[in-house]
Amino acid sequence: MVRAGVGIAIAQQITVEEALVYYMIDILEDAGVTSERNQFGCVIVVGIFKVLAIIVAGYLFDIYGRKTLLTFSNLGIAASLFLLAAVSDTAPAIAFVALVTYVISFSSGMGPGCWLTISEIFTNDIRAKGVSMGTVSNRLAALAITSSFLTFKKALTPAGAYTFFGIIALGNVAFLRKYLPETKGLRLEQMPELFDNHCPD
Repeated sequence: MVRAGVGIAIAQQITVEEALVYYMIDILEDAGVTSERNQFGCVIVVGIFKVLAIIVAGYLFDIYGRKTLLTFSNLGIAASLFLLAAVSDTAPAIAFVALVTYVISFSSGMGPGCWLTISEIFTNDIRAKGVSMGTVSNRLAALAITSSFLTFKKALTPAGAYTFFGIIALGNVAFLRKYLPETKGLRLEQMPELFDNHCPD
């Protein structure tokens, strides 16, 4: 239970979403979008898609379940990062499409789904500690990723960095499939048995 909660909190950040948002102008410049007006327009469009995806996700989580959306979210993130890696300095329009699909993938799953899952899996007797551990882990991971992203991107090249984080997103899928059971429609009191049955080790 704790492993799943802390794990998903870290997994949300190692998909590198906050760094991509913080340094989106740099990413757009790498791709060849040099006009400030075009950069500003791209950021606005990405923000609109982000908000819309979060709103839609609020309905989809209760229809398809947490685990399903989180899984497809990471698959979409990985595909978007691989596409961005392939065109990061050659095709501005496709790079922008990759950023939009990335944001949609993240915001319809890992973005809100991380906190939804953490709020559901911890029973009342450990909820405060569990949520605190998840939050601290999330923010420490965010600090590490965002503070090192530009250096990392420079060392590996943009294409190498995006490919690396795309592979990390696929690793998230494996983690979620192994350690996170589906919690949709279940009560807090059912969580200990659910996790014991799903991952007895």
